[in-house]
Amino acid sequence: MSASAAGPGSDGRAHAGHERSGGAAGYLLKGASRAEIVATVRQVLAGDSVLRPDLVLQLLRQMSGTTAEAHLESTQLTRREHDVLRLIVLGQTNREIAGTLNLTVSTVKTHVEHVIGKLEVSDRTQAAVRAIELGLASARSS
Repeated sequence: MSASAAGPGSDGRAHAGHERSGGAAGYLLKGASRAEIVATVRQVLAGDSVLRPDLVLQLLRQMSGTTAEAHLESTQLTRREHDVLRLIVLGQTNREIAGTLNLTVSTVKTHVEHVIGKLEVSDRTQAAVRAIELGLASARSS
């Protein structure tokens, strides 16, 4: 498990981008509460990647890659994959997504794998970032 904390006087934006590119599974600002830290560690140990939705937009400014328009054209998500992706962006775990969409956790994991493959990313956090880049989802609940 990789862990990071931004130092005093830092908003953590540049540091978060560096840590994500280095393979960190979760990122919290140094001022995170004890409850946030414990919850994040539990999620990472359960195999989830954790990134606060409010940091996603700042990370997008730091990340580069293929143009959003070109990538969007090659991305063909099913309606259900799009639903799962939207909930990933909102920070839901597989279990929470299963409850929200009335699916089994196993089915959600399959959809997550398909989304990751279609978006050509390596994990669910990168999928969330790519979804926002492409305009497929918003970090705000609707």
